[in-house]
Amino acid sequence: MRRGALAGGEAAFTLLELMLALTLGLVLMVLIGPLLSASAALQGGINRGLDQQRQVQIVTAIVRRAVSQAGVVGCPGSRGNVALMLNGSWTTLPEFRMVPKVESARWEADAPGRLDAWPVSGSSQPLFRYGGGIAPRKLVPGSDLLALRGYGQLLGHVVDASSDHFQIDLAPRAPNIRDGQILLVADCRQGAVFSATDVRQQDDLWVGWRGGGGTFDNAAQGVPMAMGLGSQAGVFLPTATFLYVAAGRAVTDRGTDTALWSKLAGGRPVEMVPYLADMQILYGVEVQNSAGEPLRGYFPWDEMPSGARVVILWLQFKSSLPSEEDALPGQPTYFQLSLSLF
Repeated sequence: MRRGALAGGEAAFTLLELMLALTLGLVLMVLIGPLLSASAALQGGINRGLDQQRQVQIVTAIVRRAVSQAGVVGCPGSRGNVALMLNGSWTTLPEFRMVPKVESARWEADAPGRLDAWPVSGSSQPLFRYGGGIAPRKLVPGSDLLALRGYGQLLGHVVDASSDHFQIDLAPRAPNIRDGQILLVADCRQGAVFSATDVRQQDDLWVGWRGGGGTFDNAAQGVPMAMGLGSQAGVFLPTATFLYVAAGRAVTDRGTDTALWSKLAGGRPVEMVPYLADMQILYGVEVQNSAGEPLRGYFPWDEMPSGARVVILWLQFKSSLPSEEDALPGQPTYFQLSLSLF
């Protein structure tokens, strides 16, 4: 078949040439298609890997910060005798419980009583007036909850103390203390959580601890210390961080996903890391046997030996990050953290 001519003398493609070009194009598409598909799958895997890496980094930073604030600073670390001097009990005011420095619970639908001393929401659990509580109905059953408590920032040292007030030598760059603020006064032997009253600034700062009628006012008898405050007594901001896995705000084809949440003492719960499905915790402990020899091992919170001292936290997280292929339910992704509590 001869090539025809167009107006102006330009040559035209013959039918055979067009059919050959189409055939070659189809062959190339067949050859290149799997390569493009593999490239897209590879890119999707890379993106998912990067998302998982970012997720691990964020979770690690959150847990490390909470662990770094657990326990106490300076001299108060030698004892754990902290009394609650507000008009309430540790059960009704769990956000300000300072001991133990690390504690776990696990929400099970058939055993809700295990959260009785945690800041859960509901009419039976009075909450801090400026905050909110953990909603049990949103918790992932079988997932562990973690509480990390500490004395927090040192505000200053006690210079002079009486039955209803004390004088504070403020620490450098310490924030202002206001009336009604929840504080902790402690020495090497004992401590007390109380509400600051009659705060006034002269040469030094004076803080009272007189009684009141509300839940977050001091009990009428003031602060009944077993002994007088020692010479190294300090005033601290008590801290507590509660970490748990609960229903999140992200919605996927699988429905509402779950996330890692954090709640600080006196604050509202905040969703920190989406697409986390579970958190399991083991505690590395030291305990002495009958011969006085140190024994070490890992235990769940409710199976730890009596008198054991927690030195290491081991946490395992289950990621539920979505992918373009929506990863199969039988193939979850896990990652672990191990942190020292020294």
